[in-house]
Amino acid sequence: MFILSTELPFGRPGRPPELQAAFAELREAVTPLAGRRDPDTLTEIAWSALHGVATLTRAHRLRPDHHQARLTMLADQLAGVPG
Repeated sequence: MFILSTELPFGRPGRPPELQAAFAELREAVTPLAGRRDPDTLTEIAWSALHGVATLTRAHRLRPDHHQARLTMLADQLAGVPG
């Protein structure tokens, strides 16, 4: 899911129903955090950030003892919590 090459049309018309459903689930979780921001764009940012964290974690490229701190900081950023 995170690193395999695919020809699936993410973010474009004609997406398979499963992809639409997965995006809708993430959008539902992110929408309350959007405020004045576009929920779909915020969802794409959340998905992209989680994709990067997952990919780099699986490749052992990030400090393992900071995993929870990264996730907390990402969630705070998405929610607009000041640093």
